[in-house]
Amino acid sequence: MLKKFKIIFSSILFLLLLLMFHGINTHASVVNGIAMQPVYSSDQISKNGLLNPRVKPGSKVNLSFNIINLSYSTTDITVTPNTAVTSASPSIDYSKSNYKYDNSLKYNFRDFFDNKKINMKLQPKKATRISFTAKIPKDGFNGIILGGFYITTNQESTTNVNGTTLNNKYSYAMPVILKEDYKKAVPKLTLGDVQAQNTQTGPVVTSEIYNKRPAMISGMTMTTDIKDSNGNSIFHNYTNSNSVAPNSNFLKSSYITKNNLNPGTYHIKIVAKSDVGNWVLEKDFNVSVSQYLSTVLQNNSFLWLIILLIILVLLIILGYFIYRKIKKNKQANNLNKDDQNVSRTNNNNFK
Repeated sequence: MLKKFKIIFSSILFLLLLLMFHGINTHASVVNGIAMQPVYSSDQISKNGLLNPRVKPGSKVNLSFNIINLSYSTTDITVTPNTAVTSASPSIDYSKSNYKYDNSLKYNFRDFFDNKKINMKLQPKKATRISFTAKIPKDGFNGIILGGFYITTNQESTTNVNGTTLNNKYSYAMPVILKEDYKKAVPKLTLGDVQAQNTQTGPVVTSEIYNKRPAMISGMTMTTDIKDSNGNSIFHNYTNSNSVAPNSNFLKSSYITKNNLNPGTYHIKIVAKSDVGNWVLEKDFNVSVSQYLSTVLQNNSFLWLIILLIILVLLIILGYFIYRKIKKNKQANNLNKDDQNVSRTNNNNFK
């Protein structure tokens, strides 16, 4: 009876541990057999499933979290501290170790760590503590510094896309928000260059968007409208659940599928809304004749065949005329030689 009770008790305890590791009341995140659980320090601002300590200038801060291997096999992992950037989605990306950061970024999260990489093996059904020590700059900073511990594993998934087998490696991130003061950081979006370009599927308008402030945006909606010089709409798009990292920039692409962009002036208007602010970004941009012709040729491959045939015909005609000219000159030279020979014969007879 006692042995049976121990077995039941052990089973219940194991289930409770799994539930804990899955995130009930601890905000752990579970993906494909691995869970991450932040280890909150006494300086943690809010227990929100990520590392969010309040730090002091010139201090050293220990940042720790648990990785739980829920699979039945040993898993190799690599952990790197990376500065958060904004991808083209837009969304916050923690995967970049080498990146051309925005020039408004004062401090690079990755530079806070002497140890830039940890490699280790996760034992099956066990939790492993991961720790990094951050050196906070002495000068201090305003707003927030956003980064994350990016984890790659040897786990793979296989997908079949149009008959092609793709092997995808699993990756994860533990976000980190560092903050010193008690002031609320306010982001601001601005619009940079807007250009029309060509792709294999047709013309695309790329807009460079900046967030020059040390504040992040999450849960943002974006509405994009492009009109021609007559006010006719040629593009409309709406997206939600967008996010932007502090002191970062990204390219927003608008793919024009209805028709080609004729030469002329166009106007783009992007309206972005979130709980921390609303922004209206708009600007005129031009499409040149060369850009238009490039798009037409790219979208109509048969035109290239016609152009090549015309060039080939012109080369044949040119070659024919060159051949005739050479032949004519050769005949003229032969006639001159014959005349010279006749002249010499006559002179000899006269003598």
